[in-house]
Amino acid sequence: MQRFVEVIDGLREATGGWEPAEIDIGGGFAVPRDPFGRSDRRRLNAPRAPSIAQYARAITQALRHELSRIGMSAARRLEVEPGRSIYGNAGIHLASVTNIKQQTAPQSYTWIETDTSDSFLPDVNLERNRWSVCVAGRAADRAAMVGDVVGISCNFDVIVPAANLPEVHVGDTLAFIDTGAYQEANATNFNALPRPGTVLVSGDQSEIVKRAETIDDVFARDVIPRRFVRTANDGGVSVPK
Repeated sequence: MQRFVEVIDGLREATGGWEPAEIDIGGGFAVPRDPFGRSDRRRLNAPRAPSIAQYARAITQALRHELSRIGMSAARRLEVEPGRSIYGNAGIHLASVTNIKQQTAPQSYTWIETDTSDSFLPDVNLERNRWSVCVAGRAADRAAMVGDVVGISCNFDVIVPAANLPEVHVGDTLAFIDTGAYQEANATNFNALPRPGTVLVSGDQSEIVKRAETIDDVFARDVIPRRFVRTANDGGVSVPK
């Protein structure tokens, strides 16, 4: 806020007295379970991120003080963008375990293969998020193994590196927590992967609000130019070499 008001003061001086009627301080507020917002090993032992109330106190107190310091009234519209921190925990992404791959040499390592992809959780790469992940139905079980949770694409597709999990078995469902912010909106069809459906849960009620895509959905927009198509003797259509 100190730096923010310095910019406002500079603009006021450069424009001969202009003052903003509205101040938008932007966003960047972390989801409570992800104080670093990055795939950083330090966050495993880090405290929870500040609450929205704590952010608000720090912002408004500093803003009032700094505006007063430059002789500007604080009586103006304040806008903030705390979206991720508010609705990040509104989403849970579910994936099935399809295989457990283990190696003993040259070092011991485990991969937990799933039927999802970082294409459906793009903040793996965009924001370097480290998702909190648990086994659905056994969220309170103690960790008994460490492994990379990976997806099905030919991309790197490491969704959670070195995840601490209880014993995981093929067929288990993994739950990735705090995926409500931007994941569905930014999900892609990388390698023609159909995107998963979305279920709205309220208490003990659930409703499909977006059905899962099909392969036909993915290729529905594709059009083969006529010059690439020839008619076979039997009247069918085939693609030339």
